[in-house]
Amino acid sequence: MKSRLPTLERRIKEEVARQVKQERSMLYDEVSSDVVRQAVAVSAFCLEKGFEFTADDIKRFIDDVFSILDIQPLGHEITAPGIIKYIKSKYGIDLDTFQVLTKGEKE
Repeated sequence: MKSRLPTLERRIKEEVARQVKQERSMLYDEVSSDVVRQAVAVSAFCLEKGFEFTADDIKRFIDDVFSILDIQPLGHEITAPGIIKYIKSKYGIDLDTFQVLTKGEKE
């Protein structure tokens, strides 16, 4: 019985590690989805208030954002970091230089 204990302990540790990795991945996916939805909401709000977008304009904007995130033209995945790089290259706007304050930093 004693000789099986290290093997059992190792298997338990491996299973726990596998489950932690799976849960972490699911949590990251959920957080990523929340961040995208929040960014789109803030962008839509700015378009409405700053540029007088109508309800139809806002709906089209939101649909376009999510369809861009879903497509892979010519086999190239469109990612947020890739779009940030594109904006910098095309317009000279480096979004990485903008600081986003967290709730704790605002207090």
